[in-house]
Amino acid sequence: MKRICCLLAALLLLSERASGTPPIPPDASALILTLQLPDPTQQDAPYPLFASPENGLMMEFPAPILTIAGRGFRVVRGEVDADETDAEWTAVPHRVPKTATSVEDIPGPYTLYITPLVAKTQRLLHIVLADGELYTFLCSTPPLPEKGRDGKVGTVIAHARIRWRGGMVANTQAPAPVSTPTTVAPVSAPSFRPSREALPDDVKRVSAMPNAALREPTPETSSGMLDFLRLLASLPRDRAIATASSNPVYQTMEPASAEEDNFGDTHGITVIFQSRDTTSNVIGLAVRVRNRSHQKLTLDVSSWKVRIGRTLYSATRVRCPRVLAPDQSVDAQIVIERDAAGHLLDLDVANQFQPSVAVVARESAKPVQSFDLK
Repeated sequence: MKRICCLLAALLLLSERASGTPPIPPDASALILTLQLPDPTQQDAPYPLFASPENGLMMEFPAPILTIAGRGFRVVRGEVDADETDAEWTAVPHRVPKTATSVEDIPGPYTLYITPLVAKTQRLLHIVLADGELYTFLCSTPPLPEKGRDGKVGTVIAHARIRWRGGMVANTQAPAPVSTPTTVAPVSAPSFRPSREALPDDVKRVSAMPNAALREPTPETSSGMLDFLRLLASLPRDRAIATASSNPVYQTMEPASAEEDNFGDTHGITVIFQSRDTTSNVIGLAVRVRNRSHQKLTLDVSSWKVRIGRTLYSATRVRCPRVLAPDQSVDAQIVIERDAAGHLLDLDVANQFQPSVAVVARESAKPVQSFDLK
């Protein structure tokens, strides 16, 4: 029997080598991701990163790193610590030659290796690249996997390496149409498929685009839409309808269906109001996110998407809590400014919008604490 098992393992290894496709690692911490850098001018929440104390996290940036700042981090250059102080994280940036007099003299790859030094920590990390833009990340150690009701142990959300692409450096010739990262989610994140079937590709379009003399989408446009949607969600239904009806700029309506889209046993999303800015065709959604589990959920705020028929749109601006307590319902606001090609939207407000967000971590709401008894 032992010889048969060895023979089967050898045949499997040979087949994988023959196909040229490496096997998928069973541990999520062995994955290497390629992600889009967030737009620092649109970023309203730190980008979440998870690194394990055993492996750390290696990141590769498209431009040299000029500045690293963060409370709890010790920056290590070369083989000697720059500051011999206690810290919760170490950050090892790429090498800068002593003879370098400009950014062009710094050779790649432009890497940054961060490692948590304690079992449980969460710190903000600010990075300035050669383009002068500041990127903010929320570095955390992943929660310990727990055994669910089905007896299966959850997956630790941490990764070995991330290649950052795009950013302001790569988009100096043309503005980035989408400000959120691409949808390369961890293996445990849910797919962007709601429980009900997606609509056929019969998306409703507005009959005419905004006049060229009217405004282009701006950060102020999105902020105003977010404030308006938050106001509607906080009012009683009759007062919200009266407020929306009296606004000449926003075309607002309630969704045709108040059904909640359920994403497995983790969370559900319900659209409350949907609006369209008639001066720029920006679309905004007021939604309610409900934690359907008995665990504390961590959402990837940058992963918000909106499906309309067969087309998927990335959210430009989002206001949403990052952590949901068990059985908690929270209000969130989503704004879409352009399509994936960077064109202005021509979507009618009467479409059926199906928003979604990825869950990057699940942990017990009542963790067990241990004490040393002496």
